[in-house]
Amino acid sequence: MVFFLNRYISKIIILCLIIISFYNIFSIFILSFSTEIEGKLIKTINYLPYKHTIFSQKPLIFSKKDMQTNSPKSQKFYSLINQTEKKSALDFSYWELKILHQINNKNFNADFEKNFINLALLSKHNNDRKKLLRIFYLRNIPRFSKEVGDIILAN
Repeated sequence: MVFFLNRYISKIIILCLIIISFYNIFSIFILSFSTEIEGKLIKTINYLPYKHTIFSQKPLIFSKKDMQTNSPKSQKFYSLINQTEKKSALDFSYWELKILHQINNKNFNADFEKNFINLALLSKHNNDRKKLLRIFYLRNIPRFSKEVGDIILAN
């Protein structure tokens, strides 16, 4: 009986590994051969197993400098990053990229405050980032609500 179970469990595990491998290969093909970034890739990015860091690697290769300009490429990159928010929510570099884009495009809205708070909370143990965020907050106090001030100055 034990031998019988072990044989079927090993076959199920092998089948699952094959399915996962094909899924990853298919995902890489989608990223590699997608020519219309704003159309098909944005719709399919939710089904791919990758976080926002995949966009800084081949074949897409976006950089922070791309995010700092106000160009169509920057807008595409920002919309791609927005699609990966559920997967990248606990990564402070994700929130840093979003904040960087919003600052360079002068897009200070309620979403900016939420992103700023998330970045501040995730970089709580990084003293250099915490200091930079505090300086940015102090230079731009009128743009933020009182709750943001309480969170930034309390850390």
